[in-house]
Amino acid sequence: VLDPTRASSPFRPHPGRLNLAPGLLALAIAGDLAGLSPAAGGYLIIAAGAAFLDRTGEAFIGRAALRTEILVLGGSSLLAGAGLILVGIAQLGAPLPATAGLHVALMGGLGLAVLAVFSIAGLLHAHQPLAFSRPTRIAAALLVAAVALRVLPVLGLLPQPPGPPFALAAALWAAAFLLWLKSYWPLLSSAATLAPPDDGSRPPGESVRDDAGCPS
Repeated sequence: VLDPTRASSPFRPHPGRLNLAPGLLALAIAGDLAGLSPAAGGYLIIAAGAAFLDRTGEAFIGRAALRTEILVLGGSSLLAGAGLILVGIAQLGAPLPATAGLHVALMGGLGLAVLAVFSIAGLLHAHQPLAFSRPTRIAAALLVAAVALRVLPVLGLLPQPPGPPFALAAALWAAAFLLWLKSYWPLLSSAATLAPPDDGSRPPGESVRDDAGCPS
């Protein structure tokens, strides 16, 4: 349920748009395994990337779209699509490394999607309101910053940070998930938050507050 208030009907995207991105990505992978030329494979990857970008249109309109819980889901599709398009145009001969696009799609798109699912599912399984805490928002920002520090220097859009190559990007990416773990571990390890709601296991009026910032 992606409705921020959980009060209206569930989010139901068009089935064609829902399956278009993974379907085109599977087609691009099949084409690569079949030995298509780099140009043909590049066009297929660009099509898959465009389909992921199209998924960002299946979002809320207005202030609800600016909620972190929505932004991380749309952002994961945005990064995945942008990364695949970079890979595709690199295969068509653009003077940029395809690895930059792979890092945007996987380190960024897939990484942010995993963090989003961990965060949303963690709250729902612990019977908490669907609202990200400050540490969770910071974790998402750290992950996006890590992708920027990994990719932008390679594209010549940012100076290479001091120290070993990509060490800062790797540290920020790991820090994002470590911060998530620190924030959510009290939720996911507490019998008080994992117990079914209203089952009488918690005394009336008792509230458990954890690092995720959510009262139980």
